[in-house]
Amino acid sequence: MAVILESGIAIGALYALAALGMVLIYKTTGVVNFAQGTIAMMATFFMAQLLRLGHLPVVVALLVAMAFAAALGAVIEWGLVRRIQGAPILSSIILTLGLYYAFEGIAGILWGFTPQNFPAQIGGAVTVGRLSIPLQDIVAVLVLLVLTGALYAVFQYTMVGLAMRATFQRLSTARLMGIPAGRVFSSTWAVGSILGAIAGILIVPVTLLQPSMMDNVMLLAFAAAVFGGFNSIPGTIVGGILVGVVEAVVGGLWSSQIKDSVIFALIVLILYIKPTGLFGSEPVEKV
Repeated sequence: MAVILESGIAIGALYALAALGMVLIYKTTGVVNFAQGTIAMMATFFMAQLLRLGHLPVVVALLVAMAFAAALGAVIEWGLVRRIQGAPILSSIILTLGLYYAFEGIAGILWGFTPQNFPAQIGGAVTVGRLSIPLQDIVAVLVLLVLTGALYAVFQYTMVGLAMRATFQRLSTARLMGIPAGRVFSSTWAVGSILGAIAGILIVPVTLLQPSMMDNVMLLAFAAAVFGGFNSIPGTIVGGILVGVVEAVVGGLWSSQIKDSVIFALIVLILYIKPTGLFGSEPVEKV
């Protein structure tokens, strides 16, 4: 049972990390970015090419891949999302879903649809009593904790975080106060895309490198964000861990074929009891 719980916490940390980028973008711009997973997939493929063809050190390839993800996210916001600002929410949903399918097709054309092994993986394990914990899992949890703490601190205690919250609550007033909303939006998409890329790079040993590698991951990451509260960073973390643990327990002790059904049934129950999610809250506008 301990092995199952450890595995669930590790995969839940990756779901939470993938969801963080979506939540960050939503908290700032009000857009649910369904293309988050495919941006992460493109960055992961890009890093693999740097390692295979460019023979770059892993750390350098990781930094370049993160820069690629940031640039891709910022360009999408500036070139596409900003053009439909103020349009019905359905427009942004269709736009990001369209990007989701477009990027999967582009990746398949460029790199093929056959699953591949990622050229760099974190090996080794740490033994705690009778439990052997893969180093990959430890890194996933540590990365999640560090990034979550950093994001929460930025949102709550910095002028940048205040600008992000202000543009979401009342865009017109934020602009009148001199906040460069366009720059805030582009920066948020860049950071959110970096978070997704990190999640993709950490989870690729499990999913293998392929255009559809993030499909199920982002579905469960989205579920985790809704579960915990889509406007709550701590709630997203708790939701991701819970989704991972439920998935591992149901798959390990019952049947892997019904784990998603159990997860979404539980989410429906939670939303029936608390529509904003476990830690979510109704948005409050300051006037």
